[in-house]
Amino acid sequence: MSPQLHSARDPWSVRYRLTRNRHPLDESTVRQLVDRDSPGVYAIWMPTFAVDEFRCAYVGMSGVDIRNRLLSHLRDAHNDQLHRDLRLFDGFATFSFEYTTDEREARALETALIKRLQPDCNITHNG
Repeated sequence: MSPQLHSARDPWSVRYRLTRNRHPLDESTVRQLVDRDSPGVYAIWMPTFAVDEFRCAYVGMSGVDIRNRLLSHLRDAHNDQLHRDLRLFDGFATFSFEYTTDEREARALETALIKRLQPDCNITHNG
């Protein structure tokens, strides 16, 4: 089931889809589900101590290739706190994503989602 493109996106509806459509964060799943050369936004989720609950740890975007951007989180330490969390919750972290029409839309959605979801790693990294 692939996320659908919408021209005028409401950040609330994107937030809803991102919280409901999570997938295991591993290289094979990312390669299987996410198209190459597509702009979009994504969220990385970490488990909490409550059963079956996840918190949004990071919101990101790519204006060119969302798949490559997601895969880069598995290889490189762009954000120290996110990298530590990914190692700590190896095998339990999940991700969700939404395609956008272009980089401008991806950037606007990323900003709105960071404000609404308050992900720990964005706030620490950017603050």
